[in-house]
Amino acid sequence: MSLPSGPRLLLLGLAMVAAGISGGSATFRAGRATLPRAELLKTIKLRIYGSSTADFAEYLLESQADGLLKDPRFNANKPTVLYYHGYTEHGDKESVQTVMSAFIRQAKFNVVFVDWSKVAAEFYVIPLLLVPEVAKLVAKQLDAWHAGRQLAIDSLYLVGHSLGGQAAGLTGKNLRNGKVPRVTALDPALPGFNVKSLTTNHIAPSDAHFVDVIHTDGGNYGVQYATGDADFYPNGGRRLQPGCTPNARALSDEDFCSHWRSWRFFAESLDPELPPYVGVECASYDDFAAGKCEDNKKAIMGFNTPVSTRGSFYLETSDSRPFSKAELGLRSSRAPRRMVARKMIPRRRFFWFL
Repeated sequence: MSLPSGPRLLLLGLAMVAAGISGGSATFRAGRATLPRAELLKTIKLRIYGSSTADFAEYLLESQADGLLKDPRFNANKPTVLYYHGYTEHGDKESVQTVMSAFIRQAKFNVVFVDWSKVAAEFYVIPLLLVPEVAKLVAKQLDAWHAGRQLAIDSLYLVGHSLGGQAAGLTGKNLRNGKVPRVTALDPALPGFNVKSLTTNHIAPSDAHFVDVIHTDGGNYGVQYATGDADFYPNGGRRLQPGCTPNARALSDEDFCSHWRSWRFFAESLDPELPPYVGVECASYDDFAAGKCEDNKKAIMGFNTPVSTRGSFYLETSDSRPFSKAELGLRSSRAPRRMVARKMIPRRRFFWFL
């Protein structure tokens, strides 16, 4: 049975209650295990890849991070991309394997995976509360490398999906020795970040010299409002994304289909042999669907988005790989979804605390 937006978020709220969190406590209780906050944070690793996702080395962030720069896979002459996974994910998940493989094939970057999977595996409230601390620890290490002339901040590119998208932005926000050139957030998480006025707590344009965001499940697991310099809304930025199954069981892989489209689109955009994703600036999805924006400025979505891009852009995709329709995606073949969006808002307002 499919659940509307409110009940989906309520399930996450129940998980918060079940986690037994005490606001001032340094210890989190998840199920029958007692997990000190400091011990969880000590499990964060940096994984650097070589020629494939099977070729990697891992270094604990807290005690072994300098080993990454000495690793034979690290090339000081290349820029470095750091990828942050989402809730419940880890290095073997399809999302990580897909995005990392796409970067590896480019051979332009040192490809580093920020593995905070032990934290992200807990009840949602725990990673939600610890995302700022994860970001601060990564930022502290990046600042130290910059200060030691080991790795310049202006050579970094931060990318993240869902909670990882928020973590990437918060890392940029916490840097003290400069700004990273770019942060890309792939459907950054909604629950816990849905108050627009809390600009210090979610990804924002000030987190990097350029922040771009791809929205695919806005109002459910991802944010719908613009939160970057350039915000892209393929197929309206909401569920159901084309090709996803309706009436999916809540919290199932099928239920996450629209949320996961963001990293699928981004990974495809890294492939130079595939057509580009092209969006058109528009005030709303309704205007886009009605053909009112066809003469407006266009922008590439994904890895090749120019850093000078500003605004909100809409496009249409296919329902299967390759998803890009290139310039054919500048015109909608679907009816406006104004009524769907209006129905979602009053249901969600009862769970404003998420």
